[in-house]
Amino acid sequence: MSEEDASKELELLRERLDALEKENQKLRNEYMYMVAELDNLRKYMIKEVERTRRAAVEGILIKLINVYETIERATESCSEQQSPLLEGLRLIGREVLKILEDAGVRRMEAVGKKFDPFLHEAVEHVETDEAEDGTVIEEVSKGYMLGDKVLRPPKVKVAKSKKA
Repeated sequence: MSEEDASKELELLRERLDALEKENQKLRNEYMYMVAELDNLRKYMIKEVERTRRAAVEGILIKLINVYETIERATESCSEQQSPLLEGLRLIGREVLKILEDAGVRRMEAVGKKFDPFLHEAVEHVETDEAEDGTVIEEVSKGYMLGDKVLRPPKVKVAKSKKA
């Protein structure tokens, strides 16, 4: 093999090596991009599973709140009577309330506080001089929170100043 042929062969090998290094770099970049995409997808799925789980738990807790309030109304309407059945119903009500409290559900206190449309649901404005304008004066139905999220807003009556 002549020196000129060897030089051409060497030049072809260098070109081939450069092409392979470029292809290798391109594939490495694609691989790193795919690894990052997979990691982002994994994180998204973890968040989505947690969001779905939280929504399911909140739905069950809202249903338990409704059960508790139904039991509470039933026992309050029979407050004068005493019977083993009524006492059993009160016991069930206390047990449901304990389950709710253990899950982190707490009642919202609204009366006397400033009306907040993000926390309360106004069902009526009442003209009065007894309370400051925009103050909650009565709860029509109780509200409940789970952590800092409103599960069910309290339905309230809001004070409205009388016009002179």
